[in-house]
Amino acid sequence: MAVKQKKRGMGLRILLCAGLLAILAAMFHAVPKLLPYQLPPSPYTAEDFYLDGDFLACSAAKTSLGIDVSHHQGEIDWQEVADSGVEFAFIRLGYRTLEAGELKKDDRVEENLKQAKEAGLQIGAYFYSQAISVEEARAEAALALQILNSRELDLPLVFDWELETRNAGMKKELVSRCAIAFCQAVEQAGYQSMVYFNAHQAENLMDMQLLEDYPWWLAMYDVSAPFPCRMDVWQYTCTGRVPGIKGNVDINLMFLKN
Repeated sequence: MAVKQKKRGMGLRILLCAGLLAILAAMFHAVPKLLPYQLPPSPYTAEDFYLDGDFLACSAAKTSLGIDVSHHQGEIDWQEVADSGVEFAFIRLGYRTLEAGELKKDDRVEENLKQAKEAGLQIGAYFYSQAISVEEARAEAALALQILNSRELDLPLVFDWELETRNAGMKKELVSRCAIAFCQAVEQAGYQSMVYFNAHQAENLMDMQLLEDYPWWLAMYDVSAPFPCRMDVWQYTCTGRVPGIKGNVDINLMFLKN
């Protein structure tokens, strides 16, 4: 019985791996829906990606494996995370509430920043934005900087604007100007900046040409919306599993320039 269960488990793992590779092939071989901008095309194809154990890797570029977390992941065993092969983490500093638009600090930000650093991970941070004006984006950057309190980061401080009921109907240019205002504020404080988005946002909700000078963090796990342009960090799943974390977690590949 034990042998049969082991074989069954190996078979399931093979099917899962094959399924993920099939998804990758669909993503990269599909004819990309071109964005309404003149931007450099993606340098990667489906054949460039493969499974290295439980995680995705790229043969065409040097990459680093990472996660992004907030209080939703609960208590994390950061040493176990690091021992699994994860090399970096983007940690949520705070957020703006959906209904009242209040600014809040993430409940676990202090322990996550401290313990992830102690475990030897490279650390970046992000702020979950619901800004509907440039002034609100600047206020979000101000709170993010206050929470960091001059703490050193290895990776960027990211503007993570996501579509919800509060900010529905905003024009592309305004969303993009909010991103620029946030990035400019954190850069003036001495931090690197970055913009997070998904393919739908890039096509419909942001003017990517206005944001071309900033690093891009792409969330893409929908094979119906392949992304045709560059990505500096790729959040390739929101249902990943990593030792040391109970439940699902976002997993990312960072494409290194050196």
